[in-house]
Formats: sequence, structure tokens, C-alpha cells
Amino acid sequence: MELAQTNAKFLIVALGKTYPVKEELKSLGFRWNVVNQVWYRLGEITDLHCGFLADVAERDVKRGIYYRIFERRENGWREIP
Repeated sequence: MELAQTNAKFLIVALGKTYPVKEELKSLGFRWNVVNQVWYRLGEITDLHCGFLADVAERDVKRGIYYRIFERRENGWREIP
């Protein structure tokens, strides 16, 4: 991933059984990382992203899809609980 070269403040990672929502992830600016087998998005977290994550959590497709959100700190990335 391009984490070393970015000034982005946030990183969202989607992993697991993401195939059913891959087109939605693409439309929201997520990129596929073939090495780590995850979708990721660098940048700000908008209401659209929060709405999508909440919507997926409410659907049956939620089983097997996991999201992790990280914030850039001076000493690296820290996961937001």
C-alpha cells in the first residue's frame, strides 16, 4: 500500500468476504491491494463512507466483512476503536 508516501489523515481497510460489495467499494474510492488481499481507502472519512459502512453492517452480507479504521499520528498509524 502507498502508506509511506501519503499525507492522508485516515485509512479505512475492508477485508474478509468483500466480493458482494466490491463495486460499492470501488465507487467510494477504495482500491484493491492484491498483496494483502484487502480493500483500502486513504483520505478523509465522509458521511457517505460512514453511511455505507453502517448500511453494510445492517445487511446480511455483513457476515465475513470487517472494517478497520486508522488515524495517522506523528509516530505512525493508530487504529480507531
